[in-house]
Amino acid sequence: MLTLTEKQIEAFNCDGFIKLSKLVDLNIVNQMVALTDQFMLDNIPPIEYEAQLGYPGAPADPEATGGKTIRRFLRAMSRHPLFLDWATSPDVITLLRPLLGPQIVMPLAHHNCIMVKDPRFSSDTGWHQDIRFWGFERPDLVSTLLALNQANTE
Repeated sequence: MLTLTEKQIEAFNCDGFIKLSKLVDLNIVNQMVALTDQFMLDNIPPIEYEAQLGYPGAPADPEATGGKTIRRFLRAMSRHPLFLDWATSPDVITLLRPLLGPQIVMPLAHHNCIMVKDPRFSSDTGWHQDIRFWGFERPDLVSTLLALNQANTE
């Protein structure tokens, strides 16, 4: 089982993030990709569309070109057990314990989602900390992101 090194913990405490690569079995990633592809076809709510957000670079309204572009599928943990199983897996919990301590809680707030960004119509989102949106009183939160495919600027 993987654990964080002291250097990684120090980097997290200093920078506010760490990047860990190739920690998830490729079969799990492929299953998540297949599920997400099916979600795209089924279009089952709750879904957040780019045009709903009013972010810079997003389509102005749902009727504009790209206005029905999906930004994220909400409530990921209840869409299929695979997502919750990964998020609560011993591997993930073991990596989070040095950062959060023994008591780990997974709030199913705003970012319990699957992000799907279409390069043609996605809004411009710079580096930011999501905690400012959530209204939590304590800053000891960690977002865990699992990239299911390659992302680039093209």
